[in-house]
Amino acid sequence: MPALVVSSPKAESETMVAPTFLVKKQVSISNNGTLSSNVLSIPELCDLIAPHLSLHELAITVRVSSQWYRHFIRHLWKTVTLASTPASLPILALLPELGHHIRTLDWANLTPHWNMKQALAGIDLSSLALQHLHLVNCQTLQGPVLEQLIQSSSQQLNSLRMHDIGKVQGNILRIASTLPQLQHLTLVMDEDTTCRHNRSQPVAPALASMVQSPGGLGSHSGEEEEEDSTVTFEITSADSLPALLDACPRLHTIELIGLPSVLSTDQGQDTQDQEVEQDVDEDDISGSNKNSIMVLETPMRYLTSINLHSTALSGSTLSAIFGRCTRLAKLDISQTSPLFLSDFHLDTSTILRDLETLMLSGCHFLDGHGFKELFQAAPQVLTLEVSDTNIDNTGLAALGRFCPQVLDLGINNCHQITDQGVRDYLGYPPQDTNNSNFGMEAAAAATEQGPYRNYTLHSLSISNCSELTGQGIQHVLTTCAALRSLAFQQPEIMPESMFPHVLQSADDEEEEEETEPQGQESTNNSFAEEEEEASTEDTPGTTATTTATADSSSSWACHKTLELLRIKHLNTINPGQRQYLNARLRELRQLRVLHIGGRQLELRVLDGLGHRLEHLYIDDLKREVDLEDVQWLVDHTPNLTRLWCRQLIRHSEPWKVLRGARKGLKLW
Repeated sequence: MPALVVSSPKAESETMVAPTFLVKKQVSISNNGTLSSNVLSIPELCDLIAPHLSLHELAITVRVSSQWYRHFIRHLWKTVTLASTPASLPILALLPELGHHIRTLDWANLTPHWNMKQALAGIDLSSLALQHLHLVNCQTLQGPVLEQLIQSSSQQLNSLRMHDIGKVQGNILRIASTLPQLQHLTLVMDEDTTCRHNRSQPVAPALASMVQSPGGLGSHSGEEEEEDSTVTFEITSADSLPALLDACPRLHTIELIGLPSVLSTDQGQDTQDQEVEQDVDEDDISGSNKNSIMVLETPMRYLTSINLHSTALSGSTLSAIFGRCTRLAKLDISQTSPLFLSDFHLDTSTILRDLETLMLSGCHFLDGHGFKELFQAAPQVLTLEVSDTNIDNTGLAALGRFCPQVLDLGINNCHQITDQGVRDYLGYPPQDTNNSNFGMEAAAAATEQGPYRNYTLHSLSISNCSELTGQGIQHVLTTCAALRSLAFQQPEIMPESMFPHVLQSADDEEEEEETEPQGQESTNNSFAEEEEEASTEDTPGTTATTTATADSSSSWACHKTLELLRIKHLNTINPGQRQYLNARLRELRQLRVLHIGGRQLELRVLDGLGHRLEHLYIDDLKREVDLEDVQWLVDHTPNLTRLWCRQLIRHSEPWKVLRGARKGLKLW
């Protein structure tokens, strides 16, 4: 039996074992080919072998002899997974005897009426020395039960993760603050308690089968025990984070997702009123003094990531996070419902130089200066999300001034920004910290050499901003020369914003009606010249004179880099605009994904698409897709792998023809 468990005839099994074991194995094999038991009496050698054995093999190994049991039992119990099933009861019964071997405990709830408090009743947990604790799918997480579970491991527990929690009773953050070695804290509330993840069965089924299940241990009761009155007064709130930071200086990651607001709407309003009265009574205390008190707190040396998605918090708590967590690389306080922060203030000396990702969607700063303070404190931010906020033109101007390195920007559903805000954001050239006059010199050089181009921004989403017009979108298209992804879906934006040509006035239209043949001929000539310029754009030996004669405003600044374009609501396409759209799309040689739609949009208007196109999403066509459209798709999009179009009727004749021509094409 030992030879079967430890040594395998397969070649790959021997390569997994350490070289020192292979040497000792060759020395210790006797003439009859069996392995000497003295070799496995070395604990260090057993530690090298154990990671290469499965749980079932470890369960067999500990049953070979008492000596093997002593060396391998700690590896069998190093990681234990419990589930709310009868198979977990024998493992719970062995916790007082073998619990000191457990380093990682994963406990998942699989039944709707499982009660952790009843399961732990009468079990001695003093021998537990956990380093990682993971609780999943708890309908009700009770604070006293969690304290009972981690009490003996408080000095070595460094990871506490709780996922899919239905309801919390007690202050979980206060309990976590009793863990001085804590490095990772996760508390994720379950949005839908009916959705449960399938978890694996308990660890070590062979060992569990050796123990007879004691009657009554962790029995299921159809009703949960009544809640203790002392627990209901303690509430888990994100505003307890400052105290947690004081107690756990070794924290690396904090995730509090989905924690609801502590107070109701009426109570929250009363609390805001009380805060206003307190501010009035404490007028003699200046804001600088308050900030100076915050700075005196011990900074967090290791904390790099905080995720508070859909978690309510106050402005003072956010101020404390910025003031103390100076090594942050990612901060997510995005909200699914509006969150109003009225007491947020930062000291001007607060700088988070490592912060690269900042998610603020759904956060409203009522004082009007919150965004400016945030952007000033995070000059190195690369990814910024401010959708569904009250950011205005002043905030965008501050973003362009203090955060010149932003790569990804999302400003969807922001109804206070206008065209001027977009101009202000894109009007700041990158600053040189070693030269204070660099910005002025760059602006002067841009005025002499031509319009300023932004080569930093790679991804921009600016959809459903009601105060934004086509001029703002046009400024983006003519300024951002390094865009790879652009999304703008404005119901009231005219298609002229995509085409940088001057709109005609009423007088010009009357003149055009009088000279319609000449105007039509001029238009045709202009398109012929444009196509000729496009064909000779990348031709070697093109002179500077030829480049100078081209109309620099006719092309988008990002036509050489754009890979994803999302535009909709193009409902006023006339023949002239359709030609401009076709000319612009023909220049997008790197385009891979296109979302486009409009009731007056014709599918053939896209015949200028390059052969790199992989995904095509078309919406709101005024008619169904016919065989002629399908033939166009087959001829002009050889690399297309996904097509989404409502007007392509499933199992119709065009659908069957396209399916037959493109076997690997995924159709909606």
